[in-house]
Amino acid sequence: MNEWIKEVGAFQKIFESKPETQDKLLLLRYKLVNEEIGEFNAALNAMLVAPEASRPKVELLDAVADSIVVLIGTANALGMDLDTAMERVFESNLTKLGEDGRPFYNSDGKVMKGPNFIPPDLRDLV
Repeated sequence: MNEWIKEVGAFQKIFESKPETQDKLLLLRYKLVNEEIGEFNAALNAMLVAPEASRPKVELLDAVADSIVVLIGTANALGMDLDTAMERVFESNLTKLGEDGRPFYNSDGKVMKGPNFIPPDLRDLV
């Protein structure tokens, strides 16, 4: 198992509250993710205004790290096998390449799905 997943699990055992219902758990995870994404967006916006300033870069890195922790915690809290899911997603991403072994990009630079794309099968992990 990935060390980050283990570390987040250990943190959750020590610190995280246990919502009484599934709805309350989902609402908590929703709020936590949105809070971190808000911090990410604020830091990214600050970097667009002052790209050479170090504080927004530090805040962006903190927001990225915190977002990863919260997202891993969400998968853990819902009993999802994130470790295997990530392996499958990484394998699937490689099928985005075209026949020539090169990626396809949209106008924004996003890697697009090639003609041989195979989505990851995650059904057995939830």
